[in-house]
Amino acid sequence: MKIRIAGIIILAILLMAAIGVVSAQTSPFIPAIILFESDLESVALTDLEAGDVTANVSWYIVNVGQGQSLALDYWRQNGWVSVLEEDETLLPIGEREVTLLDPLSFAPPTFRLTLLSGNTILDQRFLVIPYAEPAGEPTITSFETTATNVEAATLTQRNARVEVSWEVTDRIPFTTLVFEQVLSEDQTVNVELPRSTLYVASEGAGAVAPVTPVLEASIRLRLSVVNVLDGTIYDSEELVIPVSGNLNLPTLTPTPLVAPTFTPGGAVPTPRSTAPEATEEAVDEGPTFVEGGPQITIFTASPAVIEPGGSVDLTWSVTDATTVQISEVLSGDQPGLTYVQLPLSGSVSVPLPEGATDTVTYVLTARNAEGLEATSQAVVTIGG
Repeated sequence: MKIRIAGIIILAILLMAAIGVVSAQTSPFIPAIILFESDLESVALTDLEAGDVTANVSWYIVNVGQGQSLALDYWRQNGWVSVLEEDETLLPIGEREVTLLDPLSFAPPTFRLTLLSGNTILDQRFLVIPYAEPAGEPTITSFETTATNVEAATLTQRNARVEVSWEVTDRIPFTTLVFEQVLSEDQTVNVELPRSTLYVASEGAGAVAPVTPVLEASIRLRLSVVNVLDGTIYDSEELVIPVSGNLNLPTLTPTPLVAPTFTPGGAVPTPRSTAPEATEEAVDEGPTFVEGGPQITIFTASPAVIEPGGSVDLTWSVTDATTVQISEVLSGDQPGLTYVQLPLSGSVSVPLPEGATDTVTYVLTARNAEGLEATSQAVVTIGG
């Protein structure tokens, strides 16, 4: 009988404990962030960069218990930074003046309020202050370098570095700064070094990595302010830096060519160039023509087989064209350089493209004023 009563008592205790758990889980005294706001409706990016913007943020939190705490953070560059001073604590209901710093990212000013119990997050709220409508467009007020020249050897070895500094005013949201090297009127290459974030501050200094120029013994560096959403370029500035030392640039000189002659009923003789004769040539592989369009009478690349690091002699003759260009295509359809604004006939010696290991296809494209075009190609094999 005593054993049975003891069992009933234990069962009653277990039931009461279970009821207590349910009551705790459904308690109305659950901590929660009710309100988190700012008195600042919007802010201009230029004011943020100046560092003189402050705002009052306020919050209202209920049912905060013993051992619970608040954290107030600000998003900057690529992580959260605490707004609070060392040993500073926040009351469940209150407000605080904060200085809005440049986020150093594409994000508008963003705050995070976190209610913690130890390392456990009980509740969390985010506050975003939107950007104001910009008053104007960005302007590059400074783009400079202390470099007086660039060593040709460093360009050849691909370890050239140029220190530049810049300043942009009236910066607007969703814009970034792009550093390029101008190789020709319609070709550029990005010369930025690897970094952890895409965003570049409006004022700063750093190194860029130029490459070997194509047609001039100087480096043209360009800074542009670009809208990352639609590609709009708001402003650009250039630096021209001479190259010192021996630089192997392609030499572009018109070369007179002997016009082809036709024998009635006979074969068409192969046109011969007065350029220096090569032992082997990669001859064009069937030019394509459009009636009424340009005509390509000669296009050769020599030698047909070349050692790594060598140069290729390109020779061409075109009629009825307004523009002529030659593009490099590496194996796997990887694009190389494009030589533009070429004369209708000529010869040019160009270095093998960097990274070419198998073959290089040179594609000649000629266009006339009506937009009709003719193309021809010659393939060079890299031996060794």
